Amino acid sequence: MAIFFSSPSDYLEYLQKQYARIYPPGTPDGKFEEITNTQFKEFGLSVSALGQFGGYDVVIEDLKNDLFPSLNASDLQRIQSDIAIGLLPTGEANAFIARSPNGKYALVFCSGLMLLLHKYLKLVRAFVTPQEVIHCNRKNPSSLTRDDLSSYIVELLEIYRDRGVPYGPMVKLSERASVEESFILNLAELFILCHELGHYLNGDLADESSYSALPNDFEGRKYEENHDHELEYRADVVGFSLYIQSLKKRGFDSSSVELIKPLLATFNLFYGIGGGSSSTHPHPYARVCRIVEHHYGAELGQEVGKALIDPALLPAFFERR
Repeated sequence: MAIFFSSPSDYLEYLQKQYARIYPPGTPDGKFEEITNTQFKEFGLSVSALGQFGGYDVVIEDLKNDLFPSLNASDLQRIQSDIAIGLLPTGEANAFIARSPNGKYALVFCSGLMLLLHKYLKLVRAFVTPQEVIHCNRKNPSSLTRDDLSSYIVELLEIYRDRGVPYGPMVKLSERASVEESFILNLAELFILCHELGHYLNGDLADESSYSALPNDFEGRKYEENHDHELEYRADVVGFSLYIQSLKKRGFDSSSVELIKPLLATFNLFYGIGGGSSSTHPHPYARVCRIVEHHYGAELGQEVGKALIDPALLPAFFERR
């Protein structure tokens, strides 16, 4: 007999309990933990105060607080009424929408996605300027090279593909580099949230054929997005509009191509762990090109496409204003 869920929040809480997963412990790194504790103390925080979700639940609340004030009243009312947004404690690098048997929606970020994205962006930022690394569990930071960091990125992705957990080389960045990485991470997570809401606002969730069963006979079904790549492109376009809208509300220049950087990082990660196009999604690079073409014009869409094939062209792309 199906469980009756009184609200989207009720359904989200059910999923969080069902998906709860204890990760096998990673390799301890005392120096890494010491730096983390010191950084937290500087902000009046403690690692122990992060709670059962490691603070990622707070991150999602912050994303909602960033986005919601920029939505029009009608969309905001619909979203707050129909969808609960929260974290699933699972190593899967994914975000998705689930629907209960009685029509309650939960938009969930898997903790594995947030942790993997964070680790990946730290290594990418370290690759850009290796001297910004203040600690590494593999090598003395003073002797780190770009080749080292490139191999660490590959290793991180290989471990995730093989084991389904976001483990790998550990680095700590300087304060300046950490702020830059955190900013890109925040915007990448914001776009992921906006993309999923794009499916809702586009009416995609009404298609019964786009759902599949949740694992382990959990109550409800998962929106799979696997029948038409155009649905993904449209959700990207609407999601990017929401993303830009939010940033404009916060005082950013909505015409700046700099706002593409978090998307490039996100889709590069997806390409790294999943390859090109699949039955569920278009090629990650094609998605970036479609977004840029729609919001910035065909010429820039073609330029970013060339730069994705030849990354040496990316600096020139971002010098465009």
